[in-house]
Amino acid sequence: MKAKLTSITAAIAALSAYAGEYYIPQNGESYTVDEYGILYCGQAGVDPSKTSEVYYRNSAIKGWATGYENVSYGSNVIDRWRTPEKALGSAGLADYGDTDPSSPNYDPDASSVYHVVSLGDGGSITLTFGGPITDGEGLDFAVFENAVNAGFLELAYVSVSTDGVNFITFPNFYVGANPIGPYTNDNYPEYIYNLGSKYMCNWGHGYDLGELQYAYDYAVAHYDAASDSTSGNSAFSLEYTKHIIEMFSLVDLGDINYVRIDDITGDGSCVDSAGNPIYDPYPSSESGGFDLNAVGVINYAPAVPEPETFAAALGLFAAAAAAGKRRK
Repeated sequence: MKAKLTSITAAIAALSAYAGEYYIPQNGESYTVDEYGILYCGQAGVDPSKTSEVYYRNSAIKGWATGYENVSYGSNVIDRWRTPEKALGSAGLADYGDTDPSSPNYDPDASSVYHVVSLGDGGSITLTFGGPITDGEGLDFAVFENAVNAGFLELAYVSVSTDGVNFITFPNFYVGANPIGPYTNDNYPEYIYNLGSKYMCNWGHGYDLGELQYAYDYAVAHYDAASDSTSGNSAFSLEYTKHIIEMFSLVDLGDINYVRIDDITGDGSCVDSAGNPIYDPYPSSESGGFDLNAVGVINYAPAVPEPETFAAALGLFAAAAAAGKRRK
């Protein structure tokens, strides 16, 4: 992210009291938090540098996850949905084959609604890519889930790593106050910030690596090491503050090779970056937890030429220089 993020101006930890209005910015979108929740004020699906919502056919997407590792399934997911290979490649209905039952190429799971890996409650998966993701202009990658409506949202933490060992989690906030049943549609985008995913099928939640720099600077400014506590009106809990301060130096935002998705068990036992409980459909069954459809890359790191390429280029340069001298 090259543009400077507007400062978070008040404590998200106090959201349950709804004391006034707060602004939680990301790129060009903003959320106003008041007694009605988090009000979405972005221009969704228009420009990836102005919103966190990315359509799967957006030309800004330059590639997709090519591999996976460290799959750990949580509870309430049957074998049919333990299909991590379906999280690779493009999101979207048009890319998976024929959904017409009369077709010889019929695939009942061709729809992007079914072309997923279900992680189960508390499950996790790490995605790898054809090249490193970098902090470029605007959003850098997008995570796609298979929500079929705007109220049935299964959520996950999103973390990134350079080495596949040390992961840093994006700051996230949730202000829904009530538990959600297994088949109700009572989770809304207005309650959610930076959790995968608050958008419907075929629309990915975009992430800006530059926000991690901002969040780190913010955490440092609001941490009192002497008392091991957050100071002032910090938006972050002490736990998240210490996490991002510890992990930031271990991750290179210009060289991200791994994206990890950790399902959030929706009973309120998982908390956001402010320490607020997070709710999503619970209890679940058969295809429980986050249903990962795809991860798309918007900003790849520039390729670094191999030493042989440098040598060849230098040889050509030297030959051209020598030829120029002879002509003189």
